[in-house]
Amino acid sequence: MSEPDPVLAHALASRPALRADLNALIACPSVGADPGREPGMEAARRRLEALIAAMGFTNPQRLDAGGKPALYAEHCEAPGAPTLLVYAHYDVQPP
Repeated sequence: MSEPDPVLAHALASRPALRADLNALIACPSVGADPGREPGMEAARRRLEALIAAMGFTNPQRLDAGGKPALYAEHCEAPGAPTLLVYAHYDVQPP
């Protein structure tokens, strides 16, 4: 019998906390195309920054390239491990 996947096991064991984090994030009215929703965008950024820090990432930065700031952080505690870049939007489309 094969060993259970450790990532899946962690996700299943942490399901209530993960769901609470997701619910808090999607509650932010983060419509990037609507200037009136900037407070929701800022709330989403702050929530993501808190999650990133809680996961142990370091060197957090907001990168401004003329649009909404991108969030950047590093997790370099595994020398020799591959590099992974995660790209995702934290804004949503208007209803």
